[in-house]
Amino acid sequence: MHVRLQGSRHRVGGERIAEARADDEAGVRRAARPELPAVPGHVRRRAHLGPVRSRVQQQHELRVLRHRRRYEKSRRARGAGQGRSGAGESRRDRRSVVRAEQAEKDRRLFAHDELAGSDGARIYEVRVQRHEPVRGSGRLRIDHAGRRQPEIERACRFRPVRRLDRKEPRSVIKPFSETTVLVTGGSRGIGAAIAQRFASVGMQVVIHYLSSHESANETARACLAYGANVLTVTADIRSKEQLLRMREKMEKHGMMPDIVVNNAGVAHYGMLQDVTEEEWTNVMDVNLKGMFLCTQTFMDHMVRQKYGRIINVSSVWGISGASCEVVYSTAKGGVNAFTKALAKELAPSGVTVNAVAPGVVETSMNANLNVAEKEALQNDIPAGRFAHPDEIASLVYFIALPESGYITGQIISPNGGWLT
Repeated sequence: MHVRLQGSRHRVGGERIAEARADDEAGVRRAARPELPAVPGHVRRRAHLGPVRSRVQQQHELRVLRHRRRYEKSRRARGAGQGRSGAGESRRDRRSVVRAEQAEKDRRLFAHDELAGSDGARIYEVRVQRHEPVRGSGRLRIDHAGRRQPEIERACRFRPVRRLDRKEPRSVIKPFSETTVLVTGGSRGIGAAIAQRFASVGMQVVIHYLSSHESANETARACLAYGANVLTVTADIRSKEQLLRMREKMEKHGMMPDIVVNNAGVAHYGMLQDVTEEEWTNVMDVNLKGMFLCTQTFMDHMVRQKYGRIINVSSVWGISGASCEVVYSTAKGGVNAFTKALAKELAPSGVTVNAVAPGVVETSMNANLNVAEKEALQNDIPAGRFAHPDEIASLVYFIALPESGYITGQIISPNGGWLT
């Protein structure tokens, strides 16, 4: 095995890079050449291990490892005052498991990637970066083993090792004609506008609906008019079983989604005192559980291809809250939190997660508002009007573009200046 140091011609192994011996007879110290410090033994020992993880995966595993160690330390501290009878063996067993897990993490994190040389040997790249030495006398001293060492130690830092010929997997960005978007609740309102917006540029559109067959067919015909491939699917998004059947149908037609728009939702208006448990459960199941299950059903496809867009349709009430809409505001607030957390989880995989939180939109969901209430709301909005579904659809389309890949974890609220 050969080891190459960046910026150095010296080999790393059993040799010491800087060494001086005391000459007992002549009493003369031999000068040592100023060279790089030796690579620590634990790095050399790990040079033969398996493939290295990606930079992001290494950092993620390091964080997990640190959290686990802190947790174990605090847990042992909490249990220090407890009696040992009957519990000591269990704690020892748990510590053994933790140590084994930590050793495996260390092995992955510090394993050097390898590249086959022309002669069959394995070549490894170890980068050593020297810090600037701290100013001092610069004198050398002899330690107990007869080695010369700087009076002030110079640190060296090892960067993650990468394979010299490794090419990171690239995101699969398809042409629009091969890109598929799934819109839940796509039969009418904002969902229908979103489906038509994507169809207008030639994307394949999957329109999900629950029971509005006529509305779904009408939206499908509007999408077909643009020359797009269209598939309509029906499922209760509160049921994982039904979502899996929907996925099978989409796979059969070669229309697995590159973009998922979680638009399906229900509204609720009323004083919290009057809300029944069934009403609360229904709003939470459709707006939160349904979004979770639908995302979970299709996210693995996006992660595998290192590309995807997940866009959740929230509400301005999820940001500010609304009187007489406590249940709905709570559900949409959960959508926003879900969006931010999942964005961090999927960012290393090339999948973005964002939410659009519109103000009041001219849809059937606001049919409960009478004329006086609508006028009062419009007077409170600086733009002086409600949003049109097409305006929301255009924003969703922009977030879904490949060029919007650096936008993730954002709650974007088009509300006419109502909330800034």
